[in-house]
Amino acid sequence: MKKILKMVTAIVMVLSLAYGCGDTEGSNTGSAGDGSRVERMLVFTATITEVEDGTVLVTPEEGAEELKSSDSFRLAVKDMPASYDPQVGDVIEITYTGTISETYPAEVDDIKTVTVVKQKEAVENETEKTAGDSDYPACVMVDGIVYKDTGYIDSMIKCGNMDGEITSFVRGQLPSENNQSNFGTGYGYQRSVEGQVIVVIDDQWRIFRDIEIEDDSIPEQVKNFNAEVKEVKDDGTLLVSYVSMPEGFVSMSEGDYMVFADNLRGEVSKGDIVTIWFNGIVLETDPAQIGAYRIEKAEGQN
Repeated sequence: MKKILKMVTAIVMVLSLAYGCGDTEGSNTGSAGDGSRVERMLVFTATITEVEDGTVLVTPEEGAEELKSSDSFRLAVKDMPASYDPQVGDVIEITYTGTISETYPAEVDDIKTVTVVKQKEAVENETEKTAGDSDYPACVMVDGIVYKDTGYIDSMIKCGNMDGEITSFVRGQLPSENNQSNFGTGYGYQRSVEGQVIVVIDDQWRIFRDIEIEDDSIPEQVKNFNAEVKEVKDDGTLLVSYVSMPEGFVSMSEGDYMVFADNLRGEVSKGDIVTIWFNGIVLETDPAQIGAYRIEKAEGQN
C-alpha cells in the first residue's frame, strides 16, 4: 500500500511540474498573475537592404536574437506606417508576437508595429552630395537658417556635447523647420562660428555653412599643416616632409608623407613650402598617405 501511495505522489508531482512550467523554449506566450495567458512582445531593430514591390528585405542589427534564425527577413509594406516611403538604408524597429518561419528570407508572423528609427541616406564625402533623388545638397535648418554641407570635416579639438539633434526629415527638398534635414534624422549638431553648424554623421564632424553665404573658402576648423616638398612624382603624388601645424588640432608625427596631388593649385617644385588641407585621416603606410582637399604654396612663397 505504501508503494502505491509513493507512485501516485510521484505521478502527481510530475504532472504539476509539466503544467506549472507554462512557457517552453520558442513560445511567445506567458502567464499573467491571474492565470490567464498573455502574448509576449518581441522587438528587434533592422536595416532595410532591399525594396521590392510591396515588400522590403531587412537585416537585423548585430546582437539581435533574430539573427540566430536568419540574416534576412521579408516584411510587407502594408505593415509599415501609411505615410512612410521605405528606402534602402533606413533603420526600423519591428514589434511582433508571432513565430519566425523557416524560409529564406525568413518572415515573422503577427507583426504589431513597425517604427521608423532613422531614415538615412548614403552620406558621401563630397562637397555637393544629394539627398535621395534630389538635386539639393545635404541641408539642415537650425535657428531658422538653412545650412548646406560643405564636404569638409571639422578636425579641431572640441567638447562632445551636442546643442541639438535632427528630429525630422524631408526628401527631395530644402528643410523648412528647425531641427529638420533632407538626409535623415538622429544626427547631433553643434553651433559653430557665425554662419556654420557642425553635424555629426557617421562619426565625422561635417561642416555645414549658411546656404545664403557665397563662400567656397576652406573653414578654419579643417586640419592643415605646412610641409616641404621633397619630390614631385610622375604618378601625381608629392612626397613632403612635415614642418608645422596651427594650434587647435591633434598633432601629427614629424617625417615624410605621400600626398595625392589631385587638388594641387598651381605648380610646386622641390624645396617649396606648401599648405595641405585634409580630412584628418592618415593612412598608416610607409610613407604615410594623405588625401588632400587642397594643396597650395604657403603664404610668403613665390
